[in-house]
Amino acid sequence: MNREFKSVLRYIGGKYKMAPWIVSHFVPHKTYIEPFGGSAAVMLYKGKSRYEVEIYNDIWGLVVNFFRVLQASPEELLRRLEVMPYSRELHKYMHLQLKMLSSAEIQDLCNNPSVEWAAGFFYLNYTSVGSDVYGGFSTSPDYRAAERYRNHVAELQKVSKRFGDVIIESLHESELFRVYDRPDTFFYVDPPYDILGKVSNTLYGGLEWTNDKHVRLADQLQSLRGKWALSYYDTPLIRRLYPESKFNWKFYNTKRWNRKDGHGTTKSPASEVLILNY
Repeated sequence: MNREFKSVLRYIGGKYKMAPWIVSHFVPHKTYIEPFGGSAAVMLYKGKSRYEVEIYNDIWGLVVNFFRVLQASPEELLRRLEVMPYSRELHKYMHLQLKMLSSAEIQDLCNNPSVEWAAGFFYLNYTSVGSDVYGGFSTSPDYRAAERYRNHVAELQKVSKRFGDVIIESLHESELFRVYDRPDTFFYVDPPYDILGKVSNTLYGGLEWTNDKHVRLADQLQSLRGKWALSYYDTPLIRRLYPESKFNWKFYNTKRWNRKDGHGTTKSPASEVLILNY
C-alpha cells in the first residue's frame, strides 16, 4: 500500500495526525467506506490495496464539490489556484462571494460541480483562521502561511491521481448503509462532533450533529453486517450508546480546542476514542 499522502485540506476534526494509529486498528475488507469523508485524511493515509473498492461520502456541498473537481478536472483547478495569491484582499473577496451563496446553492454543488468553487473552497480553507471558510484572514509574522498554501497547491496533482478510482457519493448515511452494507465492507465512521451542545452556523457548513442524531447513528451502526470503527471523544453519551462491555474501545490522548461560539483559542488535554464492533 502507498501511504505517502497527507491530508489535502485543513479540517476541523480532521484525523491526519491520528491516521497511522487509526489505520493500525483496521481489519481486512473488500470495500472501504467513509460515510463522513471530510478531508479524507484517513483514506489518503491508509493507501489502497489492488482489489479494494473505496467510497468517499459527505453531504456538505463545498467539500464534495472540491473532491469531484479534483478527481475529474485537476489541471483546470490548478490553473485557477496558481493565479490566486495568498492575500487579505482576495480572501475578503472570496469570503463575500461565499456568504452570498444560499444553503441550497451550496448543496447543489454535490450534483453540479463547479471548478470556480472548488478553487474558492480550497483557497478559503487555507487562508481562513482555524480552517473555517467563513472565518477571518489567517496571517502571522511568525508563520509561513503563504508558503504552506503554495506547497499544498503543488500536491494536488498527486492527490488527484490517488483519488482517481475512488467512488464519490453524497448520500445521507442511512441510504449509504442501505446500498453498501455487506459482511466484507469496512466503514470508518467519523461524524461531526457535537460542539458544546450547539450547532455552529459555519463549522462543517453548519452540519454538526446534536444528541438525537448520534442516537440514530448508533442504532444504524449496530444493525450493520459489515465491520466498523467509530471516532469520537470520550463522553457520557458515547459511553451510553457504545458500552465497553459490548464494544472494543481504543484510547488516544490528544488535545482539543477550547471553543467559544465556534472559535478555538487554546487547547486542553482530551481523549479520543476509536470504538470497534470487532
